[in-house]
Amino acid sequence: MTDLLEILESGHNNLVIQVRGEDLLKFTEDIMERAAENERARLEYQKERDTLLTKDQVMTMLGVCSTTLWNWETKHYLQPVKAGRKIMYRKTDIDKLFKDKAL
Repeated sequence: MTDLLEILESGHNNLVIQVRGEDLLKFTEDIMERAAENERARLEYQKERDTLLTKDQVMTMLGVCSTTLWNWETKHYLQPVKAGRKIMYRKTDIDKLFKDKAL
């Protein structure tokens, strides 16, 4: 049997489909699993995005001094985040810096 979701995604507007109960149940389960996977991916992305690193962690990770971090901030390579009185950096920004600047 052709996957029901493929049929629906194919763009046919005027479809009449006869479906067995077990196929409809499987279709429903597949849709629910896709939704759960999307939600897990969204939560993981949000968790990663919210991960903050201290200035010392970033300097150690990148092997640079505080002057280099300051220069990168003034050149807008990195945007610090203030958490109370501490200067922090988003892990995603560090990852992006690695990717864009190929450090």
